[in-house]
Amino acid sequence: SALRLHAVSFLEEIVWSYWDRLETDHLLAEAPLSCPHHPRYNESVTPSDFVFSGSTALTRRATETVAMFGVIAIEVALVVTAKSHLLRPVDLPTDPLSGQLSLEIPSSTRILDWTSLEANFGEWASTALDSVRKYLGQTTEVNKSSTTGIDLGANILVRNLFLDSSGVFALTFDDLFVEELGLRISLGKIEIHGLDSMTKADTFNIIAPQTFKHHIKFESLSVKAYFNILPLASMMKLFHNDSESLVLTFGMKNIELDFASLIAFDMDRVSEIELGALLEIERIIPCLFSGIH
Repeated sequence: SALRLHAVSFLEEIVWSYWDRLETDHLLAEAPLSCPHHPRYNESVTPSDFVFSGSTALTRRATETVAMFGVIAIEVALVVTAKSHLLRPVDLPTDPLSGQLSLEIPSSTRILDWTSLEANFGEWASTALDSVRKYLGQTTEVNKSSTTGIDLGANILVRNLFLDSSGVFALTFDDLFVEELGLRISLGKIEIHGLDSMTKADTFNIIAPQTFKHHIKFESLSVKAYFNILPLASMMKLFHNDSESLVLTFGMKNIELDFASLIAFDMDRVSEIELGALLEIERIIPCLFSGIH
């Protein structure tokens, strides 16, 4: 397997590196003094320890192998931890109304009641919410969003609001690092792929005054984390290059999410939103977010 080939190659590199650094001249000079069958034998001589010159310099492939085994060790630890938790009961809030029941509203604040939109704003408000729900969950004709020419409105909205031209949601970091074992390991970027691969989006179903129920299915989701490994002064001799790059990828397929969300809007702020903004699907989320309490 590829794993075994990497391990064998790494061990060969370590062995040959030590062999090249072994001071054989010193061993050959002392050998006659420690051999009872040689005329120069001296029983009072104690064999010296092996002496190595310089330090071991890891190639890029060897560095990647070390990183790979480190990742495997982390994944094994995560699996063992996850399975150990499965054996014990975990008290998690599975009630979709748990947030609603614990919500504390200041007496001076008017919070929007989603179950009474028409009473607060008129028929247009419930119509707008129904339009959003239908748009997100129904397929729409598109030009380049999918190979079939149609796509879910939720995918189109996510793609237009959050993803770059490659369909990726990316977060970059300038100064996020740890220093351990003579190395500086910095996280440069995280990419999330597949946020626009939804196959079902049954969202914003009102189940309480400030609580919505959602059911979403993704075809696939993957996360890529880009690291840079920089040896500090104490480890500089062990690396051929000044730094090494490492990319960790984690992916899942056929993900199904069933969850509730608590959304409390300040009535005074929401009332300031113009009707035209709510009727433009791509602007409705930023406009509504401006009124979150």
